[in-house]
Amino acid sequence: MPGLTAILALTMTGWEWWRYYAEKPPQPMLFSLLAMAYLAFAAWQFHRFLPRLRALRQGMEGERAVGQFLERLRERGYHVFHDVLGDGFNVDHVLIGPAGVFSIETKTWSKPLKDDARVICLGDSLRIGPLEPDRNPIIQAVAQAAWLKQLLSESTGSLPKSTAACPDFVQPKPMTGSSPPRRPALQAC
Repeated sequence: MPGLTAILALTMTGWEWWRYYAEKPPQPMLFSLLAMAYLAFAAWQFHRFLPRLRALRQGMEGERAVGQFLERLRERGYHVFHDVLGDGFNVDHVLIGPAGVFSIETKTWSKPLKDDARVICLGDSLRIGPLEPDRNPIIQAVAQAAWLKQLLSESTGSLPKSTAACPDFVQPKPMTGSSPPRRPALQAC
């Protein structure tokens, strides 16, 4: 966008110098057309970016809501850490307390307008009604828990025990012809 603005400024400057030397009268129609084209391009760029902006805002609000909920656990002896930075990623929330150390990955999805909105755990994947997320949040949560476990092991010298847990809102769904699925959506260290 800055490059386009610079090109537009140089074009207008060149045009004005040409008008000055050629002694031409002002031509507002040309600049009006250029301005309309530039505004149309800017509106198109904004419209194209708007869904991403909404998704970022929704994710931020979801993380904030989970963070506020977790903060209430301080009264029960827990320590809460938000946005713990790793190498090229972050762990949304880390909860340390009497029950253990928990790596919490927050995902915020909008409820589908028509279909079922239940979150279903199918083995190592999640489904929200009929939809599957683009990226697998279970793999992400397990990887972040492993990283946190390694970090704690290196910094304290003791190795936390790993357990798997699934949040209450996730409904396990048995797969046809198989045993009931594991519930690995969240991993505790």
